Amino acid sequence: MGRDHAQLHVRHTGDPKGVVYHHRGAYLLAMANVLTCGMAKHPVYLWTLPMFHCNGWCFPWTLSFVGGTHVCLRQVRAAPIFAAIAEHKVTHLCGAPIVMSALLNAQESEKKPLPHVVEFVTAAAPRPRPCSPRCEAPASMSRMCMA
Repeated sequence: MGRDHAQLHVRHTGDPKGVVYHHRGAYLLAMANVLTCGMAKHPVYLWTLPMFHCNGWCFPWTLSFVGGTHVCLRQVRAAPIFAAIAEHKVTHLCGAPIVMSALLNAQESEKKPLPHVVEFVTAAAPRPRPCSPRCEAPASMSRMCMA
């Protein structure tokens, strides 16, 4: 890795894959996240996206730029996600379509009322079919689907 590179991320899911971020690319993606996700100052971000996966789509830097709060989970499951959203007043989260599906299809006992809008950014794969017709609900959770 040369001096022009900010980070090298390697993940092993079958075949080893590497992602190299250079400073300019990381900066541009961090700034683009602010615009694309409609982040104002001091958002509260719930980590359901692994930070080791492409550096969490550069959201660690995005949150630093806007003075955001990081909320971390031990498990990416519906009940802890709903609990964290309610307790910490989460404004944003990112995740794979399976995370969106888990929230939309959660048992009633796992859900908590969402008193405010939560922006959910999803990418990486098409949304699961059972999730697609219900993607506009609940009204207090919106999302932008990036491909």
